[in-house]
Amino acid sequence: MGNSNRIILKKTLSIFSTILFYTIIFFVLIFTVANIQIKQNSDIANVFGSGFLSVQSDSMNSEQQDSFASGDVVLVKMLDQSLIKELKVGDIVTYYDQTINQLITHRIINIYTVEETIFFQTQADDSFEADTPIKADDILAVYQSSITGLGASLDYLQSPKGFAIFVIFPVLVILLVDSVRLFKNLSNFNKIKSEARINRSYKRILKSLENETNRIRHQLMSNWITEVDYEKIVKLRM
Repeated sequence: MGNSNRIILKKTLSIFSTILFYTIIFFVLIFTVANIQIKQNSDIANVFGSGFLSVQSDSMNSEQQDSFASGDVVLVKMLDQSLIKELKVGDIVTYYDQTINQLITHRIINIYTVEETIFFQTQADDSFEADTPIKADDILAVYQSSITGLGASLDYLQSPKGFAIFVIFPVLVILLVDSVRLFKNLSNFNKIKSEARINRSYKRILKSLENETNRIRHQLMSNWITEVDYEKIVKLRM
């Protein structure tokens, strides 16, 4: 019973480690793909149309339900021209402010059209002054939700040092461990194949020996019958 429990525990741990391995690989892949999308400072890390960025100031820290503070992570939905037309006053959008070379995530307070060009005016929740109006083409994403307190961690992960320590190094370790386990399994498989091959050879040898023994026995019996018959013939002649 104890040996059976150990086998079950070993199989359970093996399944759990495999699931954990592929889960980590999946999230690392998602994070890597998202960061590959960043080609310049005006881009947002995104994958499958969903992006994320860390909050650098308390400009949107207010009493409103969808507010967020410095150090949080904002989850956004990337926009195209068709989705931009669906934006309304009260939505929180992210755009790149070229005057300060920084991504801004503020609330829409006004939408108007000038000579068939749509303009959006935004404002921070903790400010009494509106931002400079921006064109619809300048808007990159719309706010979806936020995660409290992960901004600093995200900033560090997106740095070369943080990415190497917390993404590349763990993946290399996991791949190394999995490679060792794979090598061990292959060794065991080859051992089993060798044992099976030896067993087949042993059975063939036994079969050959058995056939040879039967042949010799048959030959001896044939010779013996011949001699007996010969003696009978001799006796009859006398």
